[in-house]
Amino acid sequence: MDITSDSFSRIFPWAISLSAGFPLALVVLGELGLYADRAGWPAASTIRGVRLLVAPALVLMLFVRFILERPSDDAVTQISKTIFWIAVLYQSLAFINQVVFVSAKPGSRQSRVPSLFRDIARFILVGIGAALIYSDVWGKEIGAAWTALGLGSVVIGLALQEPLGNTVSGLILLAERPLALGDWLSTTDGITGKVVEINWRAVHIETLSHELKIIPNSSLYRGSFSNLSRPNLIRSETVELSFSCDIPPTRVKKTLLDLLQSIPVILQKPAPEVALEKYGGAAIIYRVRFSVARQEDIPYARDDFLTHVWYVSRRERFNAPDQHEPQISPLSPVDLLQTIPRFKVSDSLKQELAPKTVFLLYGKGERIVSDGGPLNGLYVLLVGNAVLSIHDAAGIEHEIGRVGPGEFFGESSIIAGQPSEFAVTAADDVELLSIHTDALHRLLDSVPRLAREIGYILDIRRKAVQGIRSLHRNTDGIALSDLQLDAPPEN
Repeated sequence: MDITSDSFSRIFPWAISLSAGFPLALVVLGELGLYADRAGWPAASTIRGVRLLVAPALVLMLFVRFILERPSDDAVTQISKTIFWIAVLYQSLAFINQVVFVSAKPGSRQSRVPSLFRDIARFILVGIGAALIYSDVWGKEIGAAWTALGLGSVVIGLALQEPLGNTVSGLILLAERPLALGDWLSTTDGITGKVVEINWRAVHIETLSHELKIIPNSSLYRGSFSNLSRPNLIRSETVELSFSCDIPPTRVKKTLLDLLQSIPVILQKPAPEVALEKYGGAAIIYRVRFSVARQEDIPYARDDFLTHVWYVSRRERFNAPDQHEPQISPLSPVDLLQTIPRFKVSDSLKQELAPKTVFLLYGKGERIVSDGGPLNGLYVLLVGNAVLSIHDAAGIEHEIGRVGPGEFFGESSIIAGQPSEFAVTAADDVELLSIHTDALHRLLDSVPRLAREIGYILDIRRKAVQGIRSLHRNTDGIALSDLQLDAPPEN
């Protein structure tokens, strides 16, 4: 190619601009990309894409058009323009996806947009971009291309009826919006789980056992399913229990409601319900209904409730007619009390204590005594450990100590009508004895040393309680083992 003075004057500025500007642009974009990475900008990947794809494609197009001076309708020029606009279209879509969806905060509206919707939007934008490139760069009529595409679509549609059916079903589900990412579904096939993905072909559901179930869109569209996350996230569970007809229903209902109110995961609004369902032979069937904040909380709430029902029914003698009391020990409650040295008494006093001493079972996490609740007497641990705690003026619970086998709590019961100054919770499965207040007074009259021990513990714990409530902060827990109970101060 001969270069005349006129062509040289046209080419030279472009040659200088491209030879100097392109390296400089690469350096600037590289530094900007590093800064964007350090700053955590969502557009960091787009800047790298512009440096690696768009900038070289632009230089190629300018080189062909203004350095080689190829005409605009030349095939090489059209190819270079096509490459440039494809790079621009690709990076524009990547920028929108990164800024709007990928960098969205968890739980935001953008993060919950199904991938199917994004794929459709991307497909539409690519189609529009391709049509504009086809028309503007290559100068072709779009109508002819649409005709050819329509004929081809008929052939492809006949060959891909099932996949296309799933796609159309997915579009209908997307339009109706009966489900969304994060919703819990229950299908007629017995599948229950959380929606983790919605794509062209299927809905992906993660079950409670962490299995990934893939349900075709057409199956959901043609069949029926329950959305467990709507109209709100609160979910209810129903449990049926049976107890002997000999037990007054009002007593059963009150006991079960008290238990439901003590389980943190169970909501109190809406309030739990216990209703007599029907009579079944020698038993009464009760229906218990409670609510939780999320669908995934139901298995844990149900397990917690039914576990504690076992302990409550044993303590309250709520066994069904075909059940028997568990034989924990061949010894009677008062004989078990005698195995603890500090409670060793004469045979005559032992006979007086027998009808007033009761064996009790509590499961891990159960509240044995409430802060400010009533006390029926002194509680002596046989097996397991219990936590003593109080709530300060701000409502924060603080541990003030622990008791283990052979130790006791409920010492405030020596004062008639005195409520508990702290709460007691089973740290693990607990077996204990309850000595009624009447028998306790008789016991303390006969064993002065035990009376001094109880008075000493009462004073120590009361000071700990007052200290925490006045300071609104934690104090060191006081365990009975730290109090030298074997040698309390003499009066």
